[in-house]
Amino acid sequence: MRPAQVVLGWLAILLAGCAVLTVTKVSRVDDTAPGLRYSLPKPFIQVVPQSDGTLSVGVVYLPDANHTYAISTSAYFATYAFQVVLEQGGFLSKIELKQNTAAVPQQAAATAGAMTAQAINLQSAQMAASQTAVDGAQSAVDEARTAVATADAKLRALEAQSSPPVDQLNSARSEFEQAKAKLRVKEDALRRAQTTARVVATQAQAGTPITTSAAALGTPLVPPTWTTPIVYPIAGDKGAVLFAVNEGVVAGKPFVRLEAARIDGVAQPQFKTTRIAAVSSTESASPQLTPKDKSFPRSGSAEFTFSAAIARITSQRLEVAPTQESAAASVVDNAPQAQYDATTKKVTLPLAALPKQRYKLSLFYEYSDAGATKKGDAFVHFIVE
Repeated sequence: MRPAQVVLGWLAILLAGCAVLTVTKVSRVDDTAPGLRYSLPKPFIQVVPQSDGTLSVGVVYLPDANHTYAISTSAYFATYAFQVVLEQGGFLSKIELKQNTAAVPQQAAATAGAMTAQAINLQSAQMAASQTAVDGAQSAVDEARTAVATADAKLRALEAQSSPPVDQLNSARSEFEQAKAKLRVKEDALRRAQTTARVVATQAQAGTPITTSAAALGTPLVPPTWTTPIVYPIAGDKGAVLFAVNEGVVAGKPFVRLEAARIDGVAQPQFKTTRIAAVSSTESASPQLTPKDKSFPRSGSAEFTFSAAIARITSQRLEVAPTQESAAASVVDNAPQAQYDATTKKVTLPLAALPKQRYKLSLFYEYSDAGATKKGDAFVHFIVE
């Protein structure tokens, strides 16, 4: 689904002569070029750990900071209309520029006094119109920043809780992302208001009266609409990783490679992948346990559910999960025994005797498959609070 298109620029300047459209590449070192910014799309491979231990892999297109451009306009003795359409990701979708030079012969015939009066009136009107536009845009930016601060505070308050409700946490994250997106639109509108002229009408005060009008644009563009950001359930303490699809030429030979994106010069954290056993088309996978990485109060019991019925649990192993990647797990002595209910397929593990920390429970069992008795194993991480 294509992102909703957003109207980011609309202006018409009343002058006389010709209009010029300039596109300048913006350097990451020197970002001083005037005009409206847009970027070329760059593909990224997004790898996201899921709450069930699997990985979600997809392709996303993000703005390429190495290929960002600025669009600016100027005019000399001409009226013109200009608008730019960017997609939600900041990618250029459409440019429309129309100019009208019908007033040039009239302006040439006007007296020097008429031209002077015209310029003064036009400058004054444009300054007043520009200040009004800047004031309105600044007010909208202030409101958007307040909305971002409010959404951020709400999200931080929920994240500070030991076990925040998942639905409330996802809703707060969604509100925060939408508030930030709207703030970016308002800031773009403010920058545009600060650097572009306004539409005004003017008339000469002496000599031959002259009236010019702005060129008309095409079909008006639709108001901005925003899609709801996707909230991914992240397993454990490892986040998603973006792999940039980079290409170039080395020693005359082209190459394409995937490189993990870096944040402020530091590589993103890695995460462990889940081992998935190969299963043939004539063989079904052994039952597995859910949920993964859930927290339980120490005063109660931990409950897990098998994806399919098993015959019985033959043995178990309870380990304290290591706090570092290089550390080894330690087996819990005299661990409580997990109980299996064949009716509900649930496993219950008492927690009263366990200290508050992260554990790994491994169960070994027998199950029936096509009339044959087979052996299987499953594991799940959980946290005692």
